[in-house]
This record gives sequence, structure tokens and C-alpha cells, in this order.
Amino acid sequence: MNDGSKYDSAVAFRPARNLQALANLTPRTGSMKQPVEPKFVNAGQAAAICGLKYSTLRRMLEDGKIPFYRFGKIRMLKASELESALEAYRIAPTSEVLS
Repeated sequence: MNDGSKYDSAVAFRPARNLQALANLTPRTGSMKQPVEPKFVNAGQAAAICGLKYSTLRRMLEDGKIPFYRFGKIRMLKASELESALEAYRIAPTSEVLS
């Protein structure tokens, strides 16, 4: 049944899926982009990623335990440096300690 609409009525409208697919399109080629992990995150995002309170992460930054970059009042962390800095706090399972 064609009512003159430019959209095919047989295609279900799924807003979330359609918006996500649209966001992944590159404007020039129309091909799908590969998801890119952010190189930098702000302190609030880093705290959420790590499961820490913002005040705890801020204290760790100010104590020099985690390297960061300051742009005015904004603290930015490299995702790779955050991961390697948190490895220092890793506690090995007992099976690894005994081996």
C-alpha cells in the first residue's frame, strides 16, 4: 500500500536504533565509522568510569597519584594513563600471590 509517502510503511520505525546508526555515519562516504574510545576524559567522567566519588579522585589527582592535565579549571586525564595509574592499586588474587 503506497500512500505517496516517501517512507516505506513496511519498515518499522525504531528511533533509538535509527539515531545510533545515523550518528555512526560519516558525512562524506556514508559508511559506518568504527567506535572510537576517547583519548581524554574529564575528572567527573574518570570518577564515574572508576566507580569512585569525585572528591576521592580529585584528592588522588592533587596528591600526584594520577597524572592529569589542567586547562583552566578543567582537569583532563588521558584514558591510557588513568588505566595504568589504577594498576598500582590492583590487589592480586591469592592464587596469583601463592604461585
